[in-house]
Amino acid sequence: MLKDKIRYYLINQNRYVYQDYQDYLSVHKETHWHSRKKTLIKLLKLNVKYRIFMKQKKKESDTPVFSSSFYEKLSKAKLVSFDVFDTLILRKTASPTDVFYLMEAKYEFKGFRNLRIRAELEARKNSKKEDGEIGLEEIYEILERWTNLKAEEWTKREIDMESQVCYANPFFKDWYERLISEGKTLLAISDMYLSGEVIGEILKRNGYTQMQVYVSSDLQKSKASGKLYQKIKEIYGIENWIHIGDSKHSDVKTARTCGVEAYLYPSIREGRQKLLTGMSVLTSTYYHAILQERLYSHFYEDSDYFQYGFVNGGLLACGYCQWIGELCRLKGIDKIFFVSRDGYIINQVYNHFYKQVESEYILFSRFVSQQILFEQNVEEYMEQVIRPRVYSGGNISIREFLKEIDLKFLEEYLGEYGISKEEPLGPAVYDSLKHFILDKKDCIGREFAKTGIAAYEYMKEKLPGCRNILIVDVGWNGTGVLAFKYLLEEKYKAGVKVYGALIGSREISATDIYFSKGVLNGYSFSTAHNVELLRWHNHRYSAVHDLLVEILFTAPHPGFLKFVSKEDGLDFLYAEEETGNVPVILEIHKGILEFARLYSKAREIVPDRISGRDGYAPVVNTAENRSYCFELFQHYEINELSGIFAASRKSTLGEIMKSSGYAR
Repeated sequence: MLKDKIRYYLINQNRYVYQDYQDYLSVHKETHWHSRKKTLIKLLKLNVKYRIFMKQKKKESDTPVFSSSFYEKLSKAKLVSFDVFDTLILRKTASPTDVFYLMEAKYEFKGFRNLRIRAELEARKNSKKEDGEIGLEEIYEILERWTNLKAEEWTKREIDMESQVCYANPFFKDWYERLISEGKTLLAISDMYLSGEVIGEILKRNGYTQMQVYVSSDLQKSKASGKLYQKIKEIYGIENWIHIGDSKHSDVKTARTCGVEAYLYPSIREGRQKLLTGMSVLTSTYYHAILQERLYSHFYEDSDYFQYGFVNGGLLACGYCQWIGELCRLKGIDKIFFVSRDGYIINQVYNHFYKQVESEYILFSRFVSQQILFEQNVEEYMEQVIRPRVYSGGNISIREFLKEIDLKFLEEYLGEYGISKEEPLGPAVYDSLKHFILDKKDCIGREFAKTGIAAYEYMKEKLPGCRNILIVDVGWNGTGVLAFKYLLEEKYKAGVKVYGALIGSREISATDIYFSKGVLNGYSFSTAHNVELLRWHNHRYSAVHDLLVEILFTAPHPGFLKFVSKEDGLDFLYAEEETGNVPVILEIHKGILEFARLYSKAREIVPDRISGRDGYAPVVNTAENRSYCFELFQHYEINELSGIFAASRKSTLGEIMKSSGYAR
């Protein structure tokens, strides 16, 4: 409906419009229904604020120069002061009021966040103190009147939660240590309802041990009015004073009015128009906080590919590994096998941060799967292997085609069917090729059986003591899992039950039964759940969507093709090395691992489970930015089909993006 589309665009599409709008409604609950015009005006103002003004570049004069020359300016000052929150101290939440969400979740108090916001506004409205200042106790006295909570107990709970989510901004921690070593007098000043004692403890806990603390709630004088700056001037009597903070009004404009040399620290939340929308509340606040810390604190200099991995792969890998742990408990899994190449970095994240069950990274490929499953369903082989090549073009001969799919040994029989090995591959020869392959299926089956024997030899040494094993891949048809199932359960009766984990799947009925039976299991989407995500992924640009995910997790080593049995053991056949991709892959993996490290640091307060929808949301958000993805990956080497390819048969992701209409 049009109404729903308008509501989505004006409210739900932008997380920060949505958040502030909900805050507004919670405070104006009684008047909202009687003044729709006023509410609409507020909503339009929020859209202007977050969609227009936050995208405008700051004036150079309002932004401090974060360089050695600017630090030299600081080192010459007699007194240096800093704002506390969002400057010296960051939170593990996307916004300050998200702390109240954490309390709502921890103590299971429905609607607490909105009540807490309203109580603070009420306390400020009723304040008779200078500058309208309030303390935390006054807020909870109001909440105690409104609810059955105990003010003293909940005051302590909020202080404890603030302490848990606060950590030192690495940018200013570095400056702090250098300034202290130079013997500078450093102040921390804040307009805040928390007391100076509480803020002082938070600062000390995070390494700021030698700072004098001045807080508006203690002195009843605020930065916003300028009176707090005047009070500090009276105490120190110093003119050569530099102040840094993230508020244009309180930390810069008012400070300068009071004669303080003041500079703006661009708030880490001012990067938020670049961030994601559409997640559940708790996951969203942690995700955005981690992005803010790493990407917008001005301390780190990360490559574009690091950021791609950090933004898109970190949460997905963490959520997938959490979910794999749940699946292992549910299925009684004895060992996990992460298959090459897409299981490479997922296996590392699992082992570093989530390991509960023994795991191993193993060689396997779609090429191997197709050969193992050939004897089970020749028609499927025709549809998955032969038809895509015939209709994809590529200007290759029948001889080159047979080599690519490991059927070179059939060349000698082509003449019997009136097919020339130098004839170009194309739709005109499909029927002849299909007839030819069906006639030779026994011959092909015997040859491909050698691959199955070698694959079993490779796997059987890894299975002792296992009754239930889990094959972990990214997606999309589950062919690898089903090949393992056929090989180990049916062909060789190895005494193990095979289960599979995928991030996502195709919308095909052929695998539907395996999801229904729990053999295949989808994390983010499958034919059994999150079907709207399934359809988004598999819609018009499915080939590009596949690759944007696979790029996140692929290994920096050449693609594995097949096992080859030899008298002295097994040999391994690999594709050509994609040397140009390796630096890109390594940077993406660094980003994924760094996100997982930061997420794991907050494990005591982060959600127990990242839903598949939440884990996949960054991918959707980024994939919709087509120009960004094209610019980033236009030269990335790709071979969409599995096979023994010549270098000339490779393409780039940019070419695939253009041919599919994803990019121009």
